[in-house]
Amino acid sequence: ALREVEEEKKETFASKLQAAIDSAEARQAEQETAQKAVSAREAERSDFLIRQVLAQDRARKAMDAMAAVERLRNPVTDSADSATQDVDMVESKDSQTAVEPSKVEPPMGDLLRHATELGA
Repeated sequence: ALREVEEEKKETFASKLQAAIDSAEARQAEQETAQKAVSAREAERSDFLIRQVLAQDRARKAMDAMAAVERLRNPVTDSADSATQDVDMVESKDSQTAVEPSKVEPPMGDLLRHATELGA
């Protein structure tokens, strides 16, 4: 009877041990599957980010090209620059005229009156 009890205990222990081993193997397989899923997701995300950067670069290049075409269509003319310079020159001449009234010669009438006063 003791042998039967011990035999039963061994069988129970062996079945519990096998169940624990199966459970551990199942958990390990689940963990490996999860790691593969995470790795695949990281690869997808990396690929997406690379594509996003490339798309942004292409968009920037397209915008630069459009700006270059626009500059070629509507070049800045020298007349616009010279008009700005003309305005600057007029302003500077006006300021010089406003500064130099003392250099302006007196009217001829004032000179004659002054001469007659000296001679009289």
